[in-house]
Amino acid sequence: MGKEMFSKPVRCPQFYFMDTFILLSVGAELQLLRYSLEECKDEIKRYKKNCWCKPVQKFQMNSAVEITGLTAVNDFYSYLVLAIGTNRALEVFDLNASSSMAVIPDIHTKAAHQICQNKGSVFSIQAPEAYNLFVTAAIGDGLKLWDIRTLRCVRRYEGHVNRCQPCGVAISPCGRFIACGSEDRCAYIYELCSNTYLQKIPGHTQAVINVAFNPSSSQLTTATIDGKLQIFIS
Repeated sequence: MGKEMFSKPVRCPQFYFMDTFILLSVGAELQLLRYSLEECKDEIKRYKKNCWCKPVQKFQMNSAVEITGLTAVNDFYSYLVLAIGTNRALEVFDLNASSSMAVIPDIHTKAAHQICQNKGSVFSIQAPEAYNLFVTAAIGDGLKLWDIRTLRCVRRYEGHVNRCQPCGVAISPCGRFIACGSEDRCAYIYELCSNTYLQKIPGHTQAVINVAFNPSSSQLTTATIDGKLQIFIS
């Protein structure tokens, strides 16, 4: 995708709707793109550019200068896309109806830097209602757990240190735990149904800015601001 496709920097790209589309944000605009990747084994034909990508739909997040995060389920069919912006709001888009479905203003005291859905895993089984939960994170305002059915905050998590850096957050494949980074050189694991942290994981050289669960085993990967990755086994 060349520079001529986007007028502003691209953020939050991900596959969507069982790899059918690509979702991304450009400024305050959410874009849905269709793509085609040609798999060619011919050594001569493979140099010809037969792959393509084109916009299908665009949605504007009102009153936001920029979309700071978005999330959508890719492993099963879902029409909902959740976006957060510099206006401190959370907006739910229904791509089946091609419209905005709901807006929650002032979800944090500052603009949220990450939104994370409970997407589950093919290696675990959860109750269907568990997939309605998602987490938002903002600098200086902890983590908040939301229910998409009521569009209300149902729980708040505090204990990790997050005053300056946009520390990442992840929900475990089983849907029982939330992991997040911290500026005190630790990673924290919260139990979904408890407000206090369950485990504090030290041993990092710098602030932990990103975390990710292994979808098939009890492993947590952390990334620090100095570019180091570590894997922890529970």
